[in-house]
Amino acid sequence: MKTKYCPNCGKEIDINASKCTHCGFIFNNSQNQAPQQPAPQRPRKSSKKFIYVLSCLLILLIALGGYAIYTNRRPSFNQSQSSHSSSSSSSNTDNNSSSQSSSSSYHDNINWDSSKASSFDDQFQSWANKMHQSYTSGDTTFDGVSYPQDFSKKRFVINGNDATVSMAGSNKKTDYKVVEIRYDSDQGYLYIFAFHDGSPIVLFTQSGNASDDSVSFKTTANGELRNLFSNFSAN
Repeated sequence: MKTKYCPNCGKEIDINASKCTHCGFIFNNSQNQAPQQPAPQRPRKSSKKFIYVLSCLLILLIALGGYAIYTNRRPSFNQSQSSHSSSSSSSNTDNNSSSQSSSSSYHDNINWDSSKASSFDDQFQSWANKMHQSYTSGDTTFDGVSYPQDFSKKRFVINGNDATVSMAGSNKKTDYKVVEIRYDSDQGYLYIFAFHDGSPIVLFTQSGNASDDSVSFKTTANGELRNLFSNFSAN
C-alpha cells in the first residue's frame, strides 16, 4: 500500500486518505493526490561561450579595419623621406638665394671721401693739441686687439650691449660703420669715429677694457669731440 505523511502530525497514512486517522487533519484535493515528479527539464545551453566567441570576433574585425585604414593613410617611408628632402633642399636653396641677394644688394651708403677725411684730421689735430695729447691714425694693435682686422673676430660690447662693427665701404651690414680710428698708445686711449643708424657717434675705450674674446666701448663723455664729429654727415 502506498502511503503519505500527514503534514500536521507527521504520521504515515494511506495515500488516498482525505483525513489523517491520527490527528484528524483534513487534506484538500491537491494534497490527496500523489505528488507528481516534475518533468525533467532539458538543461539550457550556456550562452556565455557564444557571447565570448562573438566578442572576440567583433574585436578582431575592428582591429583589422583600423589597421587597414592606418595603412592606407600613412605615407610610405620612402615617400616621406623624399618629400622631406625635397622640402629641405628647396628651403636651403631659398635661404641661400635670399642670403646671397641680401649680401650682394646691401650698400652702407656712407660717403667718406678724401675731402672729409682731410677736414676731419685737421679739426681732430687741433683738438688733440688743445688736450696736450698725441694721437696716431690708421691700423693698429691696441690692448691686444687689431684694428680694424678684429672687427669681425672679436665680440664688441658698446654701451653695455653686444654690437657688430665694420669699416665703412666694406658693404657688410653691421650696427656701426667706422670711418676713422685714433689712438694714443702712451696714454692708453683709443677713439673710433663711426655712424650708427646714419648718425655720427664717437666711441671710446682705454687699456684694460679688452679680454681674450671681447672689447668694451662707450660713447665718449667729451662734448667738444662729439660736437666736432657731428659736423660730418654719412653721405
